[in-house]
Amino acid sequence: AAAEAGAASAAAADEAGAEDEAAAGADVDTNIVAVVLSADGATAVTAHNSKTLCVWRVADGACVARRRMPKKPSSLLSARLPAAQAAVEPLAVTEVVLVGDKTGDVHALPLPQVDAVAAPALLLGHTASVITALVPSTDGALLVSADRDEKVRVSPFPSAHCVTAYCLGLTSFVTSLAVM
Repeated sequence: AAAEAGAASAAAADEAGAEDEAAAGADVDTNIVAVVLSADGATAVTAHNSKTLCVWRVADGACVARRRMPKKPSSLLSARLPAAQAAVEPLAVTEVVLVGDKTGDVHALPLPQVDAVAAPALLLGHTASVITALVPSTDGALLVSADRDEKVRVSPFPSAHCVTAYCLGLTSFVTSLAVM
């Protein structure tokens, strides 16, 4: 009877472990909506339809950090902070990942430790419209963002709450941006 109880207990533990593994994998689905590489190419960030960001070490494919976002991500950008800004950051980071979401907000998280801060920093917001594209200017001083409401917004980076310029009057939503 003791052997049967032990076997039943082991089987229940195996089932619970399988359920825990399934639950752990459930927060990262295979529906990737955006991918970005860090400036040095050592890490990649994926945004998933399940509101999850994963940071991957490119060398071995290991997931080194994971974070659940408050809203579904729609676009990603890896950006270097200006040296003066990086010096005053609490984590002393020089690179951040910018996450545009389906409600029109763009948040910043330190890269590669996206799970190191309690809440992502809100950089800017497009009024209730899906962020479709994010791109920096060639010198990194400006952030250009686009949304599904035919708007392109140009803001200084990292103080993106100020708007430098808008590009209005487009006839359909913007799906991608390029700065030349």
